Amino acid sequence: MIWLAIMAVATLQASGGNGGRVAQIDVPTRPPRPVAEMPNVTVATYEVRGQSGPALFADIQRQGPLTRSGQRVAARTEWRNTAAWRNDGERCLPATTELTWSITVTLPTLAADQEIGPRLRERWRAYALQIEAFEYGRVERVNEGMASMLAAMRAAEDCEGLAEARRRGEQAIADASARYDLEVARARRAIRPLT
Repeated sequence: MIWLAIMAVATLQASGGNGGRVAQIDVPTRPPRPVAEMPNVTVATYEVRGQSGPALFADIQRQGPLTRSGQRVAARTEWRNTAAWRNDGERCLPATTELTWSITVTLPTLAADQEIGPRLRERWRAYALQIEAFEYGRVERVNEGMASMLAAMRAAEDCEGLAEARRRGEQAIADASARYDLEVARARRAIRPLT
């Protein structure tokens, strides 16, 4: 069997513009279901503390996950995949390709021992659900991209085609994630209930 592993990362932050207009989409204020219930997903959390909205936001800025450039962000989604296929001794058999993937979503959570008033707690809850809704959209795109990539890999005629389908699939997922960042830029700017 041949094994290949790939990892990619996306964060809840603005991506650089592409100079053109991008259709904006709205993101729900809450995910349709918890991200943790989505296929192939593990949720990691980090605790935040503070007695006010700005203090909670400042703690996110101190503890949030890091981007590749070293910037702290509220949430981060990363994915990894491993592909394997059989070989008949002379060539690979793309139709036998198996692709497994895992997605880790890192989200902030209010520290269990954090005592705050009911108004701030409700603001926090709304903020956390909005962040989770953004990552839900990203996870949907990753899962769809992985399924498409697997289908393309299995449909390849030879090893070179399989490798090309993998490369194109990985690029399509990265592009979909970047496009998603651009599409939700306006809605993301509206998330500021803690400040």
